[in-house]
Amino acid sequence: MGLSPRKELQARRLIAQGLAASAARPELSSPHEVTQHLLALQGQTFKAGVRAIAVRVNNGQKPQDEGVLASIDAHDIVRCWPMRGTLHFVNGEDARWLMRLCSPRVESGASKRRPALGFADGDFEVAHEALNTHLLNLETGQVLERPHAYQLFTDAGIDAGEGRGPHLLRALGGAGDIVQLRPQGRAETFVHVDRLNISQLRWLQLRLLLNWVPAISTGTVLCNWRICAGGRISPKKTAKRLWSQRVIL
Repeated sequence: MGLSPRKELQARRLIAQGLAASAARPELSSPHEVTQHLLALQGQTFKAGVRAIAVRVNNGQKPQDEGVLASIDAHDIVRCWPMRGTLHFVNGEDARWLMRLCSPRVESGASKRRPALGFADGDFEVAHEALNTHLLNLETGQVLERPHAYQLFTDAGIDAGEGRGPHLLRALGGAGDIVQLRPQGRAETFVHVDRLNISQLRWLQLRLLLNWVPAISTGTVLCNWRICAGGRISPKKTAKRLWSQRVIL
């Protein structure tokens, strides 16, 4: 007796997410392979995100957070804001293009909130210049801690209090040039993407389709990320087109 459609869908999702073994998919043998396979894995809480990667290595036979931390230290994996203004773990080579591809929609909403936060015209550009210049002048292996980033903004004439500092770091991070590495103590750390080893653009749609969600949901995700003809194609039409091309297996 076969599985019910619901049970089969649940099983396929566990396999695709790297949480169950299957002859149809090789084991993900390293943290880097996990984030490469999933494209992005949510990591609002650093330790929980590290463990979420660890349990997917070799189907979670022996989860080892240390291996994930070593990949972060080697810049194979970084933490950044690639979508929805939410922190995710991604491969270092995917960070910049993914943030730049998906950030315009988030930035459109964030920019409208800046007057209410007390930003003056030009403050965002001044903060961008101050942060990027500092990060690019760091020696290889050096990082900028969050409190020191706030001090940079203050030195540039921008008050980082009352939520302005976190807003700037999130917005500037999503712009595609800044990522996080392992925290130092309780302080988040930041580096410039140009200090990482970045490769060329990978095919976003194929990796998303093969590893995340079924056809209709995939169309919805792609359209929400504004990569289906600038958002002008409906999720239903997107899913039908992808199915007709047999991209969804």
